[in-house]
Amino acid sequence: MRHPADHLWNGPLDLLHLAEEVEDLGTAARNTVRSQSERIIEHALRLVCSAAPEPRAGWMNFIDDARGRIEDAIIATIRRDIKTYLPRLFERARRKVVRELAAHDEHDAAAAFPETGPYTLADLLAEDWYPETGTACASHAEHLGRATV
Repeated sequence: MRHPADHLWNGPLDLLHLAEEVEDLGTAARNTVRSQSERIIEHALRLVCSAAPEPRAGWMNFIDDARGRIEDAIIATIRRDIKTYLPRLFERARRKVVRELAAHDEHDAAAAFPETGPYTLADLLAEDWYPETGTACASHAEHLGRATV
């Protein structure tokens, strides 16, 4: 039987290739955290603004799943990136959810969406945080002079 030490490679390191691999891993982790953060925002907006009674539990489960994926990938550098990128993620999530609500004849809810993100990274990552139903859309609707949803 051979010993593992007999099979260890001890040649020169390809530092350029190694650096590229490390950079690629960082990019993949950053993209995962961005994508999952956007997913949390989408589902938080649905919880806040949709009048639909279902699938609220499913939306909460999506949020929990996304938090777990973020927890697996986030490091300090990515945390700083996400904090600065949150406004862009909110806008992309908002655009999708507004379109979906309008497609389901929830036009008042779609029109009442806040223009800017009301959520912090701490909100998105807090284990038991879910937005209160109607809070963001209600305050925005009042600002526009509309009935709250």
